[in-house]
Amino acid sequence: MQHKSTRRRVVPLLLALAVLAAALGLSASPASANESGCNGSVCIFVSGTGTWVDYITATNSGSGWPGHMHIYTSNGLIDSNNADHNPVVTHFVGWGGLMPNYTQICAEGWQLNSPGSYTLKGRPCVVVHT
Repeated sequence: MQHKSTRRRVVPLLLALAVLAAALGLSASPASANESGCNGSVCIFVSGTGTWVDYITATNSGSGWPGHMHIYTSNGLIDSNNADHNPVVTHFVGWGGLMPNYTQICAEGWQLNSPGSYTLKGRPCVVVHT
């Protein structure tokens, strides 16, 4: 009889712990970082796990063009331009830290037309989340 009584107390306790863990986000679902995408002739790759971001790379996926890349986040944590190059190939930003959940990270490629005049070549974005 004691065995059934113990089981009656343990099962509801385990269910309550499972609900609490899910509510606190302690589930074992896979994390997101390691995201990538392309738009126009610009691609972005974010390396990391969950909301931990190791680095971000923006690349020119098309034929070479003079200009620069811009990497930025929706919350202003990163706002980085590289200098104009001919051709622009890649822009790398090392981060090595956490980003707030659901931070959007974008890259822009800007083709230099003439001094001070640019054309957007693409704007891919990814979202890091747990």
